[in-house]
Amino acid sequence: MHWMSKVILLLLYLFALINFSSCSYDPPVIIVEGVNYNKPAPKRVYNKPGLKKVYNKPGKHIVRKGETLYSIAWMYGLDYQQLSKYNRIRWPYTIFVGQKLSLKPAQNNKVKKNALTRNKIKKTKTYKSKKKKPATKTKKVIKKPSRLKFQWPIKGKIIQKFNLNKGKKGIDIALAKKGLKIRSAESGKVVYSGHGLTGYGLLLIIKHNNRYLSAYAHNSQLLVAEGMIVKKNQVIALSGKSATDRLKLHFEIRLDGNPVNPLKYLP
Repeated sequence: MHWMSKVILLLLYLFALINFSSCSYDPPVIIVEGVNYNKPAPKRVYNKPGLKKVYNKPGKHIVRKGETLYSIAWMYGLDYQQLSKYNRIRWPYTIFVGQKLSLKPAQNNKVKKNALTRNKIKKTKTYKSKKKKPATKTKKVIKKPSRLKFQWPIKGKIIQKFNLNKGKKGIDIALAKKGLKIRSAESGKVVYSGHGLTGYGLLLIIKHNNRYLSAYAHNSQLLVAEGMIVKKNQVIALSGKSATDRLKLHFEIRLDGNPVNPLKYLP
């Protein structure tokens, strides 16, 4: 019986050892005062890649990539010379992306001019001359622009006539197929070549003199770049239907920034 008791004691020892090892050990909990443990962890916010939107304020325009002083003036129906004076931009009218342009004359300039004229009036003394001077008539010399003889940029049926009341600033000429040759209506300098103006598609603007500009819109391909000098009847683009639903050429002529009826200038 002595060996049986030893076996029983050994079994009891092993049973107690197994139960002790199976018990889990919980570490002590440290509570920090002032901390809300029920509050969820803040979510991490990641900045999504992308370009910042550019918003134009009333009376202002922020220059975007591809724009020129001429195209911006064309967009707002202004004369490019007026726009350059508003912003004190001299020839060759270089502008930069992100530059803020004023679309109206600055009011401060008007106030300064009025102040200067008042000071001049105060300083000048009025007196009556004893001798009567003979009245001389001064003739104003008005410089007339050089005579331009526009020609048709392409032959075709007119499907939309000029009508400013309906927002039609030029004429639309229907075309039979894509890739026809578009020719310059007069000689001049290309001042815009691109697709930055809404509703015009691939657009060319040619400056003929200080007063006259012409535009050719909805092309499929532009064959001349900005700054190039083109001759009358030179091929400048190929026909297409960019930014429109049919094959056509939209043609405009502007005088001092104002749209005029091309049919009055075309033969």
